Amino acid sequence: MPRKTFESAKKQADRQRNGSTKERKSFRKRASDAPTFDTCSPPLIHAIVCLCCTYGASPTFSYTRDGTALVVAVYYDNERYVDYVSGPDELLEWFGWLTSELLECEPIDLEPYAFLATKKA
Repeated sequence: MPRKTFESAKKQADRQRNGSTKERKSFRKRASDAPTFDTCSPPLIHAIVCLCCTYGASPTFSYTRDGTALVVAVYYDNERYVDYVSGPDELLEWFGWLTSELLECEPIDLEPYAFLATKKA
């Protein structure tokens, strides 16, 4: 019985996937100086996650498609707030906005993260 069109296409796709010796390409194309979450303060990322969870929000972290910015999105109160930040310093500023304007955090909830507000000289 001859192969159907979709079966032939599937066989070609399998051959391309399994037989390829090319180096795998990354979805995220980025310059060598592009910001990454690795360069951000781990306690800051921890604070974002913890405070969002405490206030019933859901944070997500990603990159722009061209890799030139960090993307931080927060799903809160049935809305999704998406912001593009250029690196660790701007993420710290964004954290201030998150805690004061969006989540309106209580001072007692911010006490464990007070050291984040101080900048090293």
